[in-house]
Amino acid sequence: MIVAPMMQLSLIFRFGFAKTMNRHHEVFGPLVTLGTALAIAGAGLISIDSNLILDKVGLPASIDAFLRWRISGG
Repeated sequence: MIVAPMMQLSLIFRFGFAKTMNRHHEVFGPLVTLGTALAIAGAGLISIDSNLILDKVGLPASIDAFLRWRISGG
């Protein structure tokens, strides 16, 4: 879970360098920018602790118990 957000950091650097150095050879339309932003936001979201999110949402007990269930390695 830690590796994916760190790998997505390369998107930020690649996007920034390409926009700076290859502006005439690369297409930087709104869809490319939106796709890059969504990939970075998704990587950030998976790095958040799920228990923190579940504590804030306040779901019914049965759904909350199902989402908090983990396989205990043993």
